[in-house]
Amino acid sequence: MLGSPLISVPRPMRDSARVALICIPARGHVQRALLVTRGLVAAGAKVHAFCGTEFAADFLREGADFHDLYSGRPLDAADNSSTPIPSRFVTFAAVHGESLAEEVAKCLPNLLIHGTFAVAALVVGKLLGIPRIALCTGHNLSPRIALAQLEGDPRVNTSPACHAAVALLRDKYGIANASPFSYFDSLSPTLNIIPEPPEFLREDETTDFRPAAFFGCIDPLRCKAPDAPAADERTPVKN
Repeated sequence: MLGSPLISVPRPMRDSARVALICIPARGHVQRALLVTRGLVAAGAKVHAFCGTEFAADFLREGADFHDLYSGRPLDAADNSSTPIPSRFVTFAAVHGESLAEEVAKCLPNLLIHGTFAVAALVVGKLLGIPRIALCTGHNLSPRIALAQLEGDPRVNTSPACHAAVALLRDKYGIANASPFSYFDSLSPTLNIIPEPPEFLREDETTDFRPAAFFGCIDPLRCKAPDAPAADERTPVKN
């Protein structure tokens, strides 16, 4: 396991909340990250969002500073053949994790938040030595259950680059549970954000996510009020 941080994060002049948020560029993942960003900004935090450029305007609209996750770090150059496709994020983590950590360090973060598919955040957290919070994906996507379902799945095709990445994540960065499916298994020992109301899960279903907090992923600002019924729908039918 790694000891002290390998990349120094200069201490800000004052202890303000400075958050680095890493999210893969996929709409559902981004939607959850945007609402967390909104909440952090409203609470006075400085948020630096790392994602694909197609979502830059979305994060800027929520008050975050935006950084291109793939600038100088193209995903396909790291791995363009592993399936399921999210396994390529594991390869990306090993190939580009240090480069990403160096860029994140310039933002002077004292907290790291990441979508679980953003496996590179595990490397960033290790190198910078700052607390890491995971933003869970989907409904009740327990790593234990998801990993068991992948065993023997004929659609799995892990590239040699991904196998090498897994070894590097384990041996160099001390990520003992690294696997081609670490996008399911990147929960945080600090806190895991479940993107739905607590009523959606039974108490026993939260066990694999603890310590956990709930934060809904429905954007109230984009929800339209129901349209008024048409005149003929309001008028009683006469026989």
